[in-house]
Amino acid sequence: MEIVKLEVTPIIQNCRIIIKDKFCVVIDPGGDFEKIKSLISGLIVEEVWITHSHFDHIGAVKKVKEYWPDAILKGSKTEKIFREKAQEAALSWGIEGIENCPEPDVYIDEDSLFYWQGVEVHAIFTPGHSPGHFSFYIPKVNSLISGDTIFKGSIGRTDLPGSNHSQLIKSIKDKIFQLDNSTKILPGHGPDTILEYEKRTNPFLVNL
Repeated sequence: MEIVKLEVTPIIQNCRIIIKDKFCVVIDPGGDFEKIKSLISGLIVEEVWITHSHFDHIGAVKKVKEYWPDAILKGSKTEKIFREKAQEAALSWGIEGIENCPEPDVYIDEDSLFYWQGVEVHAIFTPGHSPGHFSFYIPKVNSLISGDTIFKGSIGRTDLPGSNHSQLIKSIKDKIFQLDNSTKILPGHGPDTILEYEKRTNPFLVNL
């Protein structure tokens, strides 16, 4: 099993592809569908996961679902308004090619456990950057797909509609910090990092 990073959209969002044998999961397909399709040509997309529903994380979900109609979309129940207005939000940033996102086939429960291809996945509720944000921890590879909660040297923005700085800090402290220090952090933007490094050097987190 491997996790591949693909940068999409002018905002340079990290779409992640989990590949196991001939099957894969697409996480946060924010745009550039043809680029995504080219990377996973020949694979079967079984599921699509979204950490949250900001336009740069969901802009190509519709096309992915149309191309692989059997793929199961998993995401938060609480961000429907973001999914319905993704195109409008993108255009306000001057970004074209973003489509509104269909509703998830499966709503993720708070702090739940599920399996894909026999691989254990923990859906960790980490609101703050957005009200229905989830991060996905995969013990098999000791990796957290953290969306926009925590970045190398920074944290997610909290000046957006529905965001809350105190809530974001609480999510990081109470949820992400409970993982092993060696956990690899795979964020929605920028380079990957290690939890211990962020605890020690991230200016937003060193005093937590």
